Amino acid sequence: MASRKAFQDEVKNKNRRTKKDQRKKKKKTEGSFFHSLATIFGSKVFRGLATIVLAAALGGAGTYLWMNSRPSEQTVLVRMKGKTITVADLYESSKGSDATKTALLQKIFSTMLEDKYGKKVSNDTVDKKYQQYVKQYGDQLTTLLSQNGMTADTFKEGLRVQALQEYAYKQAAKKDLTDKKLQELYKDYTPTVTVSYIQVSDKEKADSLHEQATADGADFSQLAKDNNGQENVAFDSGDASSSNESQNLPPEEVQKVAFKLDKDAVSDVVEVSGNDSSKSYYIVKVTDKTEKNPDWTAYKKRLSDVYVNKKVSDSSFTNKVTANLLKEYNVTIEDQTYSSLLSNYGLDSSASSSSSKAK
Repeated sequence: MASRKAFQDEVKNKNRRTKKDQRKKKKKTEGSFFHSLATIFGSKVFRGLATIVLAAALGGAGTYLWMNSRPSEQTVLVRMKGKTITVADLYESSKGSDATKTALLQKIFSTMLEDKYGKKVSNDTVDKKYQQYVKQYGDQLTTLLSQNGMTADTFKEGLRVQALQEYAYKQAAKKDLTDKKLQELYKDYTPTVTVSYIQVSDKEKADSLHEQATADGADFSQLAKDNNGQENVAFDSGDASSSNESQNLPPEEVQKVAFKLDKDAVSDVVEVSGNDSSKSYYIVKVTDKTEKNPDWTAYKKRLSDVYVNKKVSDSSFTNKVTANLLKEYNVTIEDQTYSSLLSNYGLDSSASSSSSKAK
């Protein structure tokens, strides 16, 4: 009887663990997707207005005007016992809200960027970006978009704004590029290393695997295979701050350790803290290492890409580029309700039409 009860308890505990793992997986997936939305609609364009605000804006008049075929102020949205609610009524009720401000900013940036760079970014580029999300989230994508009040088409519109924005930043960064700056980058540049690595979430297991990996005659490749590790992953110091799961790149901390190792050397256990306070443990082996060419021009193209990518990730630079674009288009806010809309870019309601180069 006791044995039967123990078995039942074990089944219950297993079911609880399974449900808990499923909740964690769902939370992780949604969190990653929300981060993606924030990248598209958030930090660089809207300077911290929460993604959820944009989702709320989909019910507001500003977004209604944006998404639909230019209705007039008197377009009737609702009828009830002789009364109506028009676009103007809805706008008045949401005027000045964060949701409407977000929608207005979206419209300002998309209008400028489309006018200036629209011919430089093809729809194929946007479709490829969208397919990356389809591949990553599969059938969940439609649900996640719906939960955020979006459709595939509105999501693609956001992806297009992001692509136009990146093009604008890269063009500005290239104008700022000089051989002197590339030579400075070369001093700290580390050419490509190729590694195999193991990642686990348990410190004791990591220590045990490290002991096995450093034993005489150890087969690191087999250890990696047995523990869902990655093999033959190549990167240089230009990738150090842009780890990408789709490319299987290890975190920046692990990359830095790898750069210091000789070919065929195995690292100590490297502890990496996640954004959610979780910890992962890595063991890395360098399987190949490129010697650094003493002629910096051998890396000129790569160093140029590294420089541009660093500038694009620098908020002070991108804000300056955005401010210059606002000035170039002589963007002025006519309604005092939105007088501070451009303040994050050092501009007030009477933005100057003079333009200058971003530095």
